[in-house]
Amino acid sequence: MIRWRAPLWVAQVDTERRCLRKSTEKIVLPLVGDGIQEPDKVALMGNFNITHASPQESWVTVGEMMPRNGYTEDVLLARIRWSKPNRMPLW
Repeated sequence: MIRWRAPLWVAQVDTERRCLRKSTEKIVLPLVGDGIQEPDKVALMGNFNITHASPQESWVTVGEMMPRNGYTEDVLLARIRWSKPNRMPLW
């Protein structure tokens, strides 16, 4: 089944309740176009990846393609700059 995996979101995690904090949700990579009226002009996104580049910055990458429009393909990158150092390990 082909589907859009967009938009991609980021949110804070409530570690006590083990859920996302809805009030903190933000779009990292949006769905671009009108998937209902013009689905052939909207790119399909594949699996995404998170890379912790440094304690101050993380990267979200995702591949996208437009199979009905000549198979154009791109890799998208979103940079997240943290206001407080990210404590996730770099590797």
